[in-house]
Amino acid sequence: HYGLTDKGKTRTRRPSAAEQAAICQWFREHPEYDIPLEDIVNVLCQSIMRRGEIFRITWDDLAEKARGVWVRDRKHPRKKKGNDEFVLLVGTSWDIIQRQPNRKPAEPRIFPYNPGTVSKYFKWACDANGIVDLHLHDCKREATSSLADLGLTPQEITAAGGPKKWEVQQRYTELEPAKLSAKIINLKTGT
Repeated sequence: HYGLTDKGKTRTRRPSAAEQAAICQWFREHPEYDIPLEDIVNVLCQSIMRRGEIFRITWDDLAEKARGVWVRDRKHPRKKKGNDEFVLLVGTSWDIIQRQPNRKPAEPRIFPYNPGTVSKYFKWACDANGIVDLHLHDCKREATSSLADLGLTPQEITAAGGPKKWEVQQRYTELEPAKLSAKIINLKTGT
């Protein structure tokens, strides 16, 4: 309102593999919602996009050779328009997007759904499975953290579409202690 920016509340929540599986299973058991919720969650947990960004990308935004997508007018603290950034479609994200049926001229978006509706269904899936304090936006943290777990450097994570500033990237990166421990042991033993 006053043009001032301040740090938001820091979250560290990442969905576990078991939680992701339970949420996706709930989506499969509720096809009446007629939204590819499992596909949306899987893309969000693999590629570094915000909830609102995945619902804005269009078929024309895809870059086939690079296996990524241009996110138009990406969130920025001061620059609201023209902040287009390339995001890699990591893991199975490219294949998930390619199988989406919504290739209609009147609707250019890949996922033409309301972000609020998807968040509501996500919460319902969490509640049904007893999953506490998990938000759809936490999938972005999972995507960023997974790349760090794989050993990518901060520069590589930025190139994949992650936050450009280290402070922001640090906020979205929650390393799993077990994976970090295994990596350190491997470095010490040379395996």
